[in-house]
Amino acid sequence: MSNAALKPTYDELETMVTQQRAEIQALVAQVRSLKNHVFGVRSERFAESAQAPLFALPPVLQEESVNKTIEIPAHERSVSKGRKPLPENLPRERIPYEADDIICPCCKQEMAVIGEDITEELEYIPARFKIVEHAKIKRACSKCKSAGVVQGKLPAGVPVIEKGRPGPGLLAYILVAKYCDHNPLNRLEQMFARHGIEIPRQRMCDWIGMLVERILLLIALSQKRSIRASSYIRIDETELEVQTEEKDGKLHKGRLWGMLSYEKDVYFEYAPTRSSEVAKALLSGVHACVQSDQYPGYNVLNAESDIVRVGCWDHARRGFFKAKESSSEHAAEMLRRIKALYAAEGEFKEKLKREKRPLDPAERVQYRKERCAPLLGAIKEYLDSLSLAALPKSPLGEAVSYALRGWESLCVFIEHGLVELSNAGIEQQIRPVALGRNNWFYAGNERGAQWAAVMYSIIGTCKLNGINPYDYLVDILRRAPGLTNKDIEAQLTPRAWKAARTKSSL
Repeated sequence: MSNAALKPTYDELETMVTQQRAEIQALVAQVRSLKNHVFGVRSERFAESAQAPLFALPPVLQEESVNKTIEIPAHERSVSKGRKPLPENLPRERIPYEADDIICPCCKQEMAVIGEDITEELEYIPARFKIVEHAKIKRACSKCKSAGVVQGKLPAGVPVIEKGRPGPGLLAYILVAKYCDHNPLNRLEQMFARHGIEIPRQRMCDWIGMLVERILLLIALSQKRSIRASSYIRIDETELEVQTEEKDGKLHKGRLWGMLSYEKDVYFEYAPTRSSEVAKALLSGVHACVQSDQYPGYNVLNAESDIVRVGCWDHARRGFFKAKESSSEHAAEMLRRIKALYAAEGEFKEKLKREKRPLDPAERVQYRKERCAPLLGAIKEYLDSLSLAALPKSPLGEAVSYALRGWESLCVFIEHGLVELSNAGIEQQIRPVALGRNNWFYAGNERGAQWAAVMYSIIGTCKLNGINPYDYLVDILRRAPGLTNKDIEAQLTPRAWKAARTKSSL
């Protein structure tokens, strides 16, 4: 065989160069992304630039993207007038100050009080411990002594933990400090020691386990049933490292799967894997719109006839934000179009807020068909044009592929008035898990991970419904021991607790 036959042809060389250019572009984009991740700003806020485009847009939609405006009706804005007043329910201590001389220099009489000026000072009283003595009084007849000795009985819930000494306030504080304020138990142990109180972290861990498994798990499972009965569910998962014996002290990467209902119930469940079987177990049999990202583990839900898959525009947008570095003009144009979609949604919400009306799903569907459907059509046409020009492995190509692959699910919101554009609601509930990981790093075992799931479920639901988690836990931990499991599930979920408190205050 001659040497000429071994040499690549011109077409082969051209193909090689094209592939290498694509690989170089992908690697450059990857390096930029990693540098931005380490050194850059994490915010995905998009600000339109006044700089002229470097490259022409695809001609098919060049005219459409120019001079597009959205009319937002005028509305009243609240203007801050001075500082926000301090809460009226706080205790107040009054310290009066008299003038140096209150005797009238003319008539030598004490001057009358005609008013006063108040200077408010917000003070803090450090946390303190106290001992509550539950005294069971013994009585006996001092005359005939035939009645024997009678003694008072402790009410249900005293003590909260059998043969234990912690009161509901201390237990609630430990739960909130760890799962809401993200303080590890060793830090709480040190804080208590400054007050002269010795509570080992292992004892606190035992208390948490008893409370979760006897009381709080029932409440979390009740919230799970409520979510499964909802017509709109959001789902997402996050990593949680767990120490296991199987890995000889090494950490196992488990997952916390989170669900959020339209009615504002939150539920987390720990699973050792990210398998699609977990998603199936959580949502199989529900009749709802289910919103998630495009993780393939959720594709098992496509087989459920009563589930409508809903895409997340935040995830679709994220790819174009990352592609700004390598394909600034095309990515920026997509960001502008998605921004217009969000602006149209914001206009409708602002109208409801201004008119002080609750959401009417049918009205929202009609509005979306008139305002959002044309925007979606323009976005789809632009995506189709980009798919023909962008390199598949480039950041822009991957963003386009992600959006087109889930296009049907991204358009579901048009026909369903309860559904939101993004899955941000459940992502916001997952964020505290990430904050907690930064402080306590990992769960000591799988039971600890399950306890964390229960606590994040309850505290997340409290916060979503405007409930102080500490006040809620103090009340239910005292009441729960005197109730049946059925009553705990029905009466002590955060939403049921709030409804009962609101009713009693009327």
